[in-house]
Amino acid sequence: CTQGSRGLSLFFLRVRDEEGKLNNIQVQRLKDKLGTRQMATAELWLQGARAELISAESRGVVAISNMLNITRIHNITGAVASMRRQHRSLRAEGAAGQDKGTLQCSALSPVQVRGAFLLLMEIVHLLGLAETNLASEQEQLLLRLLIPVAKLHRKAGNDQPLVRGWQDKILCVTKSPAQHSGSLLETHSRENTAFPGSLQ
Repeated sequence: CTQGSRGLSLFFLRVRDEEGKLNNIQVQRLKDKLGTRQMATAELWLQGARAELISAESRGVVAISNMLNITRIHNITGAVASMRRQHRSLRAEGAAGQDKGTLQCSALSPVQVRGAFLLLMEIVHLLGLAETNLASEQEQLLLRLLIPVAKLHRKAGNDQPLVRGWQDKILCVTKSPAQHSGSLLETHSRENTAFPGSLQ
């Protein structure tokens, strides 16, 4: 059979049988992951498990890729919305009489928010073309490129603007950053823990 992802097929597998017993599923190890840790990813041993083939043979990645793209776009949407919300909060606090450094530190924030929004809209536009079979070969390749690029920008711990663009501005809100940064960080954490690819 074909090696690597090109040889994978997609199966429907029930976790438990009619008696409530595990369907010959053994967990080998949990995987360290970039995405949501509350939604664990594991390596499974499926010897003897009963499953039904639901894709063409060796076309499993193609069959599931659209669903993966939708979940990634959902996360990108949440990240962009959170950026805009935090930017508005920072501007409101600045207008309420915080030190003058606020506006200077936040000067690039509107550009980052708009850039992230335009990236999201381009991805959604290309996805619409692809789903209606109207995308050219170049547009399909661009869609395949932009989705993982946008996901990479959400990577925790790296200096990537899609997330850190607003996080860095928190430190400019007041002379005592701890006074406000906690509530903003908690808001972002609360909004970005439910789906694969979030910061947790």
